[in-house]
Amino acid sequence: MNPNLFDFLKKLMIVSNNGSYRGSTLELSKLFGISQQAASLNLINLEKEGFIKRVRERNGQIIYFLEPAYELIYEEFNSLNFILNRQDKLDISGKVFSGLGEGKYYISQENYKNGLKAILGFEPFLGTLNIRISKKELYKMEIIRLKGRKYIPPFEKDGRVFGKVYVYNAELKGEKIGTIIPERTHYTDVLEIVAKDNLRQKFNLKDGDVLEVTVRFD
Repeated sequence: MNPNLFDFLKKLMIVSNNGSYRGSTLELSKLFGISQQAASLNLINLEKEGFIKRVRERNGQIIYFLEPAYELIYEEFNSLNFILNRQDKLDISGKVFSGLGEGKYYISQENYKNGLKAILGFEPFLGTLNIRISKKELYKMEIIRLKGRKYIPPFEKDGRVFGKVYVYNAELKGEKIGTIIPERTHYTDVLEIVAKDNLRQKFNLKDGDVLEVTVRFD
């Protein structure tokens, strides 16, 4: 979301009562120190994006806050909490799902396999376990991406370019594992797990099972 629009939403929620605000765009413009046109445009955009619902009245309007607005504030709160607590690890959960089977191909590439071994300290099983992160925890994926320090650099093989992959030490069920996030990926809600063993077999996992992973930033 545009930072200015997010700031407007926060202020709007502060001045609200019991999940709604009754008033005109003129009143909001005076309250927030912006033009009436800017206040009106912000409300239009918030409604278009599904954060509020407006009900017109004779002398103004009632603005109701929808669930996505609270989810956005919740994400901001947790991101700030992570910063203030100076955490060096993060718990993130998701549901196991079957990918396209590309993990085995990529990890079998010598550069990736050797890079993973150098960073994680073990030779990985040729395959990844994928978990899909819920919408409520997607802000954690952004934190993980931003905290990425260790990576396997891009390389070329047989005329094909393989992209950079960020690697993180992690734990699952008390076992040392790794998580990876390719720099170029179609997914923003998927965390790929690598380990010494076939985790599906070892823990008898099936699609839909919920797993919690502790990602470390050391």
